[in-house]
Amino acid sequence: MANKMDPLYQSEQQEDVQEIRQERRPVKEKVHKKPAASPFVKGLRLFFSGFLGGGFLKLINFRKNWLFILTIIIMLILIIYNSLYIQSCRNKIEKLKDEKIKITTEYMKIKQNTTYLDELQGQQLMEKFQESGYVKNKSLEYKIVVTKEEENE
Repeated sequence: MANKMDPLYQSEQQEDVQEIRQERRPVKEKVHKKPAASPFVKGLRLFFSGFLGGGFLKLINFRKNWLFILTIIIMLILIIYNSLYIQSCRNKIEKLKDEKIKITTEYMKIKQNTTYLDELQGQQLMEKFQESGYVKNKSLEYKIVVTKEEENE
């Protein structure tokens, strides 16, 4: 009991206990915190770090479902390829329609020029025929109409 009454002994014990406590406690340094970001920015940052870092693979059990995920990726690639192929075919069809319209208009112009002669072209043509020995017909034009007569006996 004499030890309990000795104030020096008690202070030594208290110092030893305090040293042990200080050894156990890590020394905290003051860290300057960044200003609090909005929840939207924080969520966006977490989304990108999870997506680009591969964290989403843990959530969807990639090891168990890799075949299903691969099938979905292949289907998406096929859908995109198919839509691009359809669009290119539509563009080709539009180009062919435009070419058809151009060719049709050129054909109509050529046909009009060959079918309908100008007066000057007609006179030149008549002169060529006269030079080669053809003579202009001066008789009247007429039609021969055949009618069927009923024979009554």
